[in-house]
Amino acid sequence: MAFFHRNAPTAELSTDFITVGAIFGYTFPAFLLITFLMFKKQTLRNLLVLIPALIMGVITLFAFPFRVFWTEFGWSYGYAYTWYFTAFVILNLAYIAANLVVGINLVRSAATELLRKKFKLLLISYFLFYVVAISITNMLLVYYINYPPFGGIISTLAFLAIAWAISLKFEPGGGEKSLPAPSEGKKL
Repeated sequence: MAFFHRNAPTAELSTDFITVGAIFGYTFPAFLLITFLMFKKQTLRNLLVLIPALIMGVITLFAFPFRVFWTEFGWSYGYAYTWYFTAFVILNLAYIAANLVVGINLVRSAATELLRKKFKLLLISYFLFYVVAISITNMLLVYYINYPPFGGIISTLAFLAIAWAISLKFEPGGGEKSLPAPSEGKKL
């Protein structure tokens, strides 16, 4: 969406693209948290973590919280309301904290070394690319109008890291063994 927002022919269309992109941006960490929670226990209650992101998305649709303006890199945006920016930061920090806590727990309690590697790679890529890189570049874009947009490059690297984690395979005879569950190790 960022590409379309930056290159839209009019400010109005750019605003529409950034609004849709923002809604997807709010739901991404919620869906990641749902995924992590489903690895722990598959229950429909996990879907409840999507509610705050959906509420923020509805507010975004009706509040028109972005002001769009032209820069040397195409259209850029700022937040029209301080309360909206504050709500966005709080929501984002809550999802980041929840994803990190659940993700670390997944790594620690993985049943096999392969799962541990996959979870660790997913968690590290989430932290590096989303928590650190995207958060920093988004803040720089808000405060420095002519900062070059690196979101597309960072997102591509994040997807490559995720694809790598998913593609890791069990190698027969490679020493893969089941790990004792944390509670089993303490009983021995």
